[in-house]
Parts: sequence; structure tokens; C-alpha cells
Amino acid sequence: DFPPWLKIVCTVRSAMVDITRNLPFHQICLDNTDLDERLNKDLSDYISSRVNSSSHISTNIWHKKMSDTAMMEKLNNFLIIKAKGCFLYVKLILDFIERGTLNIKSSSFKSLPQTLSEIYHLAFN
Repeated sequence: DFPPWLKIVCTVRSAMVDITRNLPFHQICLDNTDLDERLNKDLSDYISSRVNSSSHISTNIWHKKMSDTAMMEKLNNFLIIKAKGCFLYVKLILDFIERGTLNIKSSSFKSLPQTLSEIYHLAFN
């Protein structure tokens, strides 16, 4: 038996969560946005904070037929869906936009990397 003051934190990749089923732990899932809408809210708050604190991000995102607010809202929704709870994906995309590596001129966001793998290819090639 463990002493009552001892707290154990165990992390497991989502694909291997079955190995923890028999352990007497309270489980918290940090990457299933379908189960916990707070993850999407946190991502949205992070995106808004980054956009509001950097004029470079908003300058590198524009669309001739859409208002800045509408474009930012569409980008916010796009990033939340693509990120699937992964803050690193959102952070790196916003970093590229802020530096001018990515300029968004289309509301379809086809020019954006769709996965972390694509982000790494962009960064290191």
C-alpha cells in the first residue's frame, strides 16, 4: 500500500490506454475533444490571446471578401478542428504565421500544414 500523501501521475499514449484499465487510477483524458469541450475552449483562448498580442499574425491573415473578425473566427475554428487538442500544432502554425513563413489569403486554409508531420517538413526542409 502506498502512503495517502503520495500522488502518482501516469501518462499513456491514447493508443495504449488499455494497459491502464486495471489500475486503480482516476483517469483524465487530455486529447479527446469529443469528451471534454474544455480542451477546445482552452485552444480557442490560446489562439485569441496570440492573435490579440501580435499584430503580425493579423497582418499575415487577410481575405479581400471577408472581414478581419470573420477571417479570425474561421481560422480559430479551423485550427481547433485540425489540432484535435494538440497545442503544439496550434503554437507552431501561429509561430509560422507571425514570422511571415505562412501568409493566409484564402479562407479555405489549403496552404496550412494539416498535421504536425507537415509542420516539421516545412520547418526543416
